[in-house]
Amino acid sequence: MANIWQPRDGTYRLTASYGVTARYKEYLENKEFLKTVAIEPDRGTVAGRVLLEEKIVHVHDIQADPDYKLSGLVALGGYRTMLGIPMLREGHLFGVLVLVQSAVRPFTDKQIELATTFADQAVIAIENVRLFQEVQARTRELAQSVEELRALGEVSQAVNSTLELETVLTNIVSRAVQLSQTDAGAIYVFDEERKEFRLHSTYSMSDAMIASIADQRLGLDKTNIGAAAAQRKPIQISDIRNAGTSIINEIILREGYRSLLIVPLLRPDNIVGALVVRRKTVGEFPQPTIKLLQTFADQSVVAIQNARLFESVETA
Repeated sequence: MANIWQPRDGTYRLTASYGVTARYKEYLENKEFLKTVAIEPDRGTVAGRVLLEEKIVHVHDIQADPDYKLSGLVALGGYRTMLGIPMLREGHLFGVLVLVQSAVRPFTDKQIELATTFADQAVIAIENVRLFQEVQARTRELAQSVEELRALGEVSQAVNSTLELETVLTNIVSRAVQLSQTDAGAIYVFDEERKEFRLHSTYSMSDAMIASIADQRLGLDKTNIGAAAAQRKPIQISDIRNAGTSIINEIILREGYRSLLIVPLLRPDNIVGALVVRRKTVGEFPQPTIKLLQTFADQSVVAIQNARLFESVETA
């Protein structure tokens, strides 16, 4: 039999196995069992000794070894002679390869040399996968960055080329939802006279939801949007079901949304509005998403201020 143990969650866990007995295989196929089986650097197991000493460990008969921790698992596996080989590269331990004989049959020098070669190949395979995954992740990041830059450029152009506030804000909220990989969004504009937020532009929201929210008075007190504006920073709710009872939360939950992020639209001396995105899944929003939406929020502020200045000039 052969096992490979690799680091995971601060300990070493079984990640591959071959040639196990039928009963041992039943245990290995139990995910809950695998979560509890862990190896740490100590002399109680062959893999633990390898981790402790970072060198090859060869036990001719574990049942005659005073330090080995015999258990029901050992009996199921039919362990007797065991060989543990560190999967090392440049001083870094990637895991342990353990070979098992069901009878007392020590490994020869040639077998140990061959097993060491397999351990080296396992390290190369692990590194290849890691490097490939890094390249894939970086490629996805770059693709996302290019898309974000393109979207921000489009929005910036719209802000600077038209005074049609509805067009610009609709563009902003739609791109914000798409790039943040959320399900719906809205931009609220703050009415200074009434001291309340009014729903202005939406994306991917149902007509019923728009009508329900438009009927509500969203002031600075006792609303999530008001809290974000008062604190002058984004507020996220990872699970709306735990956010307390309110008419707005009931509307959001009824539509199937479970989490939201509010980014206030601010100027140094006053509140301009808020950008809100919602998801139908529970969970926190990653920091890069929050930063991206803050950029969209800044562009929204410019668009709203441009429209207000133009209106003032026309009135004059």
